[in-house]
This record gives sequence, C-alpha cells and structure tokens, in this order.
Amino acid sequence: MDLLIYLSMTNTFILEKRRGYFRLISYLLLPLSALYYLAISLINWLYDRDYVAVKGLNGKVVSVGNLTLGGSGKTPLVEYIGKMLQNQGWRIALLSRGYARKERSPLTVVSDGKEILAEMSRAGDEPLLLAKNLPGAVVIVDKDRYQAGLLAKDNFKANLFILDDGFQYRKLKRDVNILVINGKYPFGNGRLFPAGILREPLRSLKRADAIVISEPLGNSNDKAIREIIMRHKANLSVFHCYRSPSGFYQVKGDDPIPDDYFKSKKIVCLSAIARPSAFEEDLKAMGFSVEKKYRFPDHHYFTQREIDAIAASARDIAAEAIITTQKDAMRLQALKGVKPPLIYLKIEMRLLQEGEFCQFLLNSLAPQ
Repeated sequence: MDLLIYLSMTNTFILEKRRGYFRLISYLLLPLSALYYLAISLINWLYDRDYVAVKGLNGKVVSVGNLTLGGSGKTPLVEYIGKMLQNQGWRIALLSRGYARKERSPLTVVSDGKEILAEMSRAGDEPLLLAKNLPGAVVIVDKDRYQAGLLAKDNFKANLFILDDGFQYRKLKRDVNILVINGKYPFGNGRLFPAGILREPLRSLKRADAIVISEPLGNSNDKAIREIIMRHKANLSVFHCYRSPSGFYQVKGDDPIPDDYFKSKKIVCLSAIARPSAFEEDLKAMGFSVEKKYRFPDHHYFTQREIDAIAASARDIAAEAIITTQKDAMRLQALKGVKPPLIYLKIEMRLLQEGEFCQFLLNSLAPQ
C-alpha cells in the first residue's frame, strides 16, 4: 500500500522529467483504480443514505481535509484554524489518525494542553508538530476519532474538535467541512488512487462547506478550479491561503536563528515531505544558494547513517547549514547533532480573506 501511495504521488509531484515513464505506470494501475472507485463509491453511497450510523460529539466539530494524497497544506491550515478559534475562546482538541507512526499504540494523548506527553514514535510527525505550535490545545491520536473526542471532552473539557485529515472520516458528525485544494496541482492527473492522487471522485466536492485553495499567488489554475467546483456545488464559499516563512530554528533545541544568518551562503536542502519542490522554492525565494537537494519519501524516518552521509557531503562543498522542514525536524531531533548544523524553516499559513474566513467559521459554529 505504501508503495502504491508513493507511486501515485510521484507521478504528479517528483520526477517530472520522466513524465512518460510515470504516465505508463498510471495506465497500468487503472484496473486497481477502478476497484478503488467501486469501493469508495459504495462507502459514500451508504453514508449519503444513512445506512451507516454517524456519531456525534457534545461540542462543535470542524473537519479539515483534502481530496488528494499529500501536499495540499492541510496541516498548516489546521494550525491556523486552531489559533483563530483559540483566540475566540474555544477549548480546542485536535483529533488525528497519526499516520506513519512507528508505534501504533491505541489512543495516545500527544498533548494535554499543558505539556507534550508522547514522543515522536507514538505521536507521529504532524500531531507532534501541531502540539508544539498550538500550546493550550489538546492533541489526541487514534484511528477512532470519536473515542478520542470523548476523552478530550471528558478529561480535558474540550468544546471544539478539529479533525485533521477528516474529509474521508465520515463516522463522525461535523458542523463544518473544509476542503483544502492545492492551487498548483489541484487534482493531479484527474485519476483516482493508485493511478492518480485523487482519494475520491470529484463529485465529492459537494460534501464541502468551504474550499480553501492553497498557493494562489500568481496561480493560473484558480479559474479552472472554480469552474470544477461550480459544476458540483454552486455558491460554495471559496478562500485562498499561501505559505509564509516565519523563522529558522535549530533542530536540536529549537533555538531561533536570525533570518539573514545564512543568506548568500551555501546550504544543503533536506526534506521528506509530499511535495519537496514547494519547500525548495521557498528557500530560493528567500535568497539562499541551494547547492544540493536531498529528497526522501513522505514521513521517512531518517537514520543516523543517512544524516552523517548528508553532513559529510555538505562539508565537502563548504555548506554553512543543512536546512529542512519543521515536519522533518520532528523525525530528526532524536539523532545526534552534525556539522554543518541542521536547521529547520517554520512555515505558517496566511489567508488572503482572513476576516471573511473568520466570520464564515463563527457563523458555521453559532448555535442553531
């Protein structure tokens, strides 16, 4: 399954120079996509007609998800929404499946809102990142988000629950369903997994209450995306967000580093995320000289041997730093320090229509 996910994402994001090769793989995987289509269509049909029971929590539920595999900016948007609603006085609980955890233990409290209680192997990189960036929010990981929500309600008095990657998790009622679409690669090649990156057919857009298009600045796909949305659900609220670098930090210790410290100096870029090109473009836009790029599959657990080899290569070209993402830093912190140092770039989401988006959320969560 992990290989199929990797191939379907690679087809769109990674090896564009070998596009013909991956187009062939996509065609070969079409029979599996047909089976996947039948399965997901049956599941949605059962939910749409109330043949499957949907549970509710005693509190408001906001779901943030996507239609594609990886690279949409979903987790930074979850963080953005969490901060916004915390500022409105809500007691937030983030409920996550905890994808790619090493230890698939049952329900795990990553943060009780006061301190982080679970290490990387039990928490997963994205839940741990959210726990660090959202102090005061409860973060719980479990495949059963309903049970996680009950724990957050009973033990930590949460009254608002945010489902991270919740669009396909239809077992739980939600008050607002937010769908994130990558503005540059909105639907990949238009095919379902594993021949493409779509997790559901495009008609599932009708379940969304709002669409957030990420990376819209200078993006020529915006009009086409809106046209596709309108075919499936008219008068749907559409917002735009973009990535905003917010600082550099040491991987070991999280100590801040001045933004201009490494500018005009050689650096090495390291990432294990769904779409590494966006991260690399951010660094270039900030004026860095990226001498080498190291890309690993999404959620990859680095070994000391891998990092030592990368550090040796960086020293050979007199690089000043190895710069990675904050998500990758979660999986690097347990390793020994190297020279040149490991630095991560923290990225935050910004909404172009911040006031309108906040009002949309508050209206959606208002008592009926």
